[in-house]
Amino acid sequence: MDKDTEDHLVTLAKVFEKFREGNLKCRPEKVNLFQTKLKFLGVVVTQGQISPDPEKIESVKNIKPPQTIKQLREILGLMSYFRKFIRNYAQVAKPLTDLTRGNTKKITWSKIAQNSLDHLKKALTSEPILCLPDFQTGQFVVTTDASTKGIGAILSQIINGEEKVLAYTSRTLTPGESNYSATQLELLSIIHHLEKFKHYLVGRKFKLRSNHKSLQYLQTFKKPTGILARWILKIQDLDYEFEHLKG
Repeated sequence: MDKDTEDHLVTLAKVFEKFREGNLKCRPEKVNLFQTKLKFLGVVVTQGQISPDPEKIESVKNIKPPQTIKQLREILGLMSYFRKFIRNYAQVAKPLTDLTRGNTKKITWSKIAQNSLDHLKKALTSEPILCLPDFQTGQFVVTTDASTKGIGAILSQIINGEEKVLAYTSRTLTPGESNYSATQLELLSIIHHLEKFKHYLVGRKFKLRSNHKSLQYLQTFKKPTGILARWILKIQDLDYEFEHLKG
């Protein structure tokens, strides 16, 4: 018996023990053991990688411009489910999400909306692949960015000398955040995404990348107050090395 099989058996024993403790049952016909490839909740999991289910992607290819708000919301629901595969999803999808606001049931379709839809379709149909985290080895890397359109980040990990993407995340700005300076926006992106990925980062040293020296700005305050003080508190227990990206 090879090591992978032994490890798999140990993992299965732990899973079944948890089932027993919780008095949970599973149907034998629903159980597939010793698989190298598995479809689960719209994604395909293989050895160390995860990608969208090809059947779901086929439906994305066939998406036409929506005629109603209901149709648009259905499209956005599908796209949002796979948003971790799409870099800067929130910013790219914003022209479409803006159309769903208000009480109107009709859509005024525009070239901007079509470009947004085409961008999302291309991103999902180009066979995006993310890697699964390895908590035993490899340094995590968080790369953040910000603009007047929103904030975004990439969670990656250096495995065997190669940096591999684990997830993309993004969101648009609130009305109040739209008034932030460039430095404040970069700080917002850093704080928000370190909080989002905290379960990967706590207890281990990771690399933090940003194209703005905003952290140095934050660290110049000897007695910060208000939102700056709250931001410092959120990351003070994290162990990171900062890398400034030019540009």
